[in-house]
Amino acid sequence: LSATGPDKLQAMLQVNYLAGMELARSVTRRDLFSEEGGAVVLISAVYGLIGKPGQIAYSGSKGAVLAAARAMAIELARRNIRVNVLSPGMVRTEMVEKAIAGLSTRQIQALKDAHPLGFGSPDDVAHAAAFLLSPHSNWITGAA
Repeated sequence: LSATGPDKLQAMLQVNYLAGMELARSVTRRDLFSEEGGAVVLISAVYGLIGKPGQIAYSGSKGAVLAAARAMAIELARRNIRVNVLSPGMVRTEMVEKAIAGLSTRQIQALKDAHPLGFGSPDDVAHAAAFLLSPHSNWITGAA
């Protein structure tokens, strides 16, 4: 907690929460969706659900996305706009690979143990988002 200064907290909120809220606000303007409605998918993370010691700013900013999406789902349902959140675990990206490179064998094994299906890929996240944006998920809103 003491390592989470105001600048770091503000940066995390800007990237992980405020940018997504602004995007959602922009795309839900009345002139972008037909009367048939549409869908919004926001990205959080598993640490927004469970928290992680040493990651207070990150976990808090991702948790804020979840809370806002639940409220948005209720507010926008009357316009037939669905709002859902993806909360992936470890996804193999360049940033994650760099972070893993600095971990001990024990730490890497702990991460693997926490992901029984293995680490995800960007395509895994993209396919889940595509489903939530598709008509096949027309009865899903407010889910994380």
